Amino acid sequence: YNAKAANFGDVSAEYGKLDINYCPAGGKLGCRNRDLLLPEATRPTNPSGLATFGRAPGSTGEKDWLHCNCVAYDKANDRILLSLNILSEVVVIPHNITTGQARGPEGDILYRFGNPRVRRADDDGDQLLHCKHAVSLIHGGPGE
Repeated sequence: YNAKAANFGDVSAEYGKLDINYCPAGGKLGCRNRDLLLPEATRPTNPSGLATFGRAPGSTGEKDWLHCNCVAYDKANDRILLSLNILSEVVVIPHNITTGQARGPEGDILYRFGNPRVRRADDDGDQLLHCKHAVSLIHGGPGE
């Protein structure tokens, strides 16, 4: 944590940036098996079949918290779509820019959908995606 660092900022004010420090409540297991967040006395007996492998429910710091299940290319708009599983978001980034441009504002996220908590914008009330796996483009819609 260093508020004076060049890359420090207010996550909720930076729509186009990805907060690599975000971890869902309960960590990766909590995201995939929401029942692990319930008090043990009221928790169903492992309805999802996911094992905790000795790790305490609610622990964070898993090695694969930024797991990307799918990368899709939108040829019509020359954009790349990323399906971020644990973050429960679909992120759209530009494709038609140089590596140098990608380091600046031209490389910012163009559009994101699914979980406003990742950018600290809202609570669970507006989360629309939960550990999704893929993104598919529907051709012939508005704007095409």
